[in-house]
Amino acid sequence: LLATKYMSKVRPEIGDRAVTSAVHGSSSGEKRIGGMVTAKYLLDKGNVHLKGGQCSNAMATAKCFSLLSKVAGWKPTINGSIDYCLQSLLEDKLDHIFGFLVAAGFPRVLREGTTVTKHIADEGNKKAVIIAVKSDSDEAVIVDLCTREPSTVK
Repeated sequence: LLATKYMSKVRPEIGDRAVTSAVHGSSSGEKRIGGMVTAKYLLDKGNVHLKGGQCSNAMATAKCFSLLSKVAGWKPTINGSIDYCLQSLLEDKLDHIFGFLVAAGFPRVLREGTTVTKHIADEGNKKAVIIAVKSDSDEAVIVDLCTREPSTVK
């Protein structure tokens, strides 16, 4: 997400040069639409994370995509990439399912480190952090930020 905050401040062409240099070791001289290299890289990364079952990484990549889509210079490129993903789904190609999830609103997945609000009837709302998720029993272990007391919630 830190790199995304930087990229949101620069032109898409500069973001592409950074991604091309980091991924391929040198800057490509090919002419492309500004930001397409970066958008393709993020889409590919998101798809790899989904295929590998790494939901929290896929969710972080979706957040990067979402942040860039709100920046005026990046909006046309990001929207074009999402349109391409949606069009490929109409052709029964599931290679770009990540782009569909980004467009639809990536599902919020509870994971370690997520800040949540727990409601206690007599005390009101309390901030807590998830420290463990037990998927087999649909429970999470959370720690109250004020009292540091752990508790299990369903």
